Amino acid sequence: SQAVDQAAAELEGARARMAGLEQELRVSEGAISELQGQLEEVRVKQARAEASLAAVVSEEAEMERRLSRLKGELEEGKRSEAQLSKELRRREGELEEVERRLQARREEVVTAESSLEEVEEEYQRTRAELASLQAMGRKKSQEIKSLERSLHEVEIRLTELVQKREFIRRRGVELYNQDISSVFKEWEDPDFTPETAQRKIRALEVDIDRIGPVNLTAMEEHEALSRRLEYLLEQRQDLESSMEDLQRAVKRIDNTCRRRLRDALEGINDKLAQVVPVLFNGGSAELSLTDSEDVLEAGVDFMVRLPGKKVQHLGLLSGGEKALAALALIFSIYLLKPSPFCLLDEVDAPLDEANTLRFNRLIKDIATICQVIIITHNQKVMEVANTLYGVTMEKQGVSKLVSVDLVERRGDLEAARG
Repeated sequence: SQAVDQAAAELEGARARMAGLEQELRVSEGAISELQGQLEEVRVKQARAEASLAAVVSEEAEMERRLSRLKGELEEGKRSEAQLSKELRRREGELEEVERRLQARREEVVTAESSLEEVEEEYQRTRAELASLQAMGRKKSQEIKSLERSLHEVEIRLTELVQKREFIRRRGVELYNQDISSVFKEWEDPDFTPETAQRKIRALEVDIDRIGPVNLTAMEEHEALSRRLEYLLEQRQDLESSMEDLQRAVKRIDNTCRRRLRDALEGINDKLAQVVPVLFNGGSAELSLTDSEDVLEAGVDFMVRLPGKKVQHLGLLSGGEKALAALALIFSIYLLKPSPFCLLDEVDAPLDEANTLRFNRLIKDIATICQVIIITHNQKVMEVANTLYGVTMEKQGVSKLVSVDLVERRGDLEAARG
């Protein structure tokens, strides 16, 4: 039991030591935590210090660079200052030279101004003299113009007198058959007086009144009328000749038109003999003139004889028969002188199915000599076409052209059937 008690005492001591060690351990852990926090703060401060140091080092380097640059600029400024001082001294010298020249120019201006005043005074005197001379010149010009007008009036009066003298001379010759130029000499005679001339004039007028009125222009009028008559006769002859030429030309044209009209009727009737049996499965048709004497003034009758019927006028046929008859006439005229293209627009509209089939046969025959273009909505007519063109509207307001090659399609169908 003593050993047990000793062991228990040792156990209690060990437990007490363990509790103390645990307490020390907790204290140590708290100290460690505190030291770790302090260490972390120290690290942060160290990082900040390092960053600040780096910033300071960078700023120091920047300052050194700026200092070096400023030193260079200072050196450059010193050199520029020296150059500017040199340039300033040179410009000051030039300025002094300019001032000397300016002073000389001012002296010249003063001299020129005094000379200008003298010239101005001379100019005013000259201008006054010029004005006086101009006034005198205008006065002389007016006098000259007045003299020129007077001279012109005298010349006009002289011309009138000369013309009047010539007129009197011609009238004397015309009225009295006497050249009165010799009378003018009497006016130069110192003994000539107007009273004597007046008495002679009255005596001559009395003699003229005894003779009576005389048509002095009869010869001139006769010559003018003769020339007019000759001109009118020539014009009449030209008109008669032109009328004869026109009559011959009209006669020749009439003969040509009659011959060509008869030839055209014969040719159309020959084509009708070929076309009508195709459209009507037999029958015949003929164009005939209503008046055989005058072809150009005659009308044209279109007579049609259908299979199993007597000859009838076009107005007596049904609607479909009229349409076929009209097509027969149109194609007969066309076949007389066919063109490279034949364009038909809805000509098959009044035809029924049986007539449409016969119309298709005729179209096939015509297609061998020309290219036929048909505008139609008839499916039977479309069957004989080689190519179809249509307009469709897949989208509202947007038209689209569509073409179909039926020859190729028919070949594909035959190949598929084979």
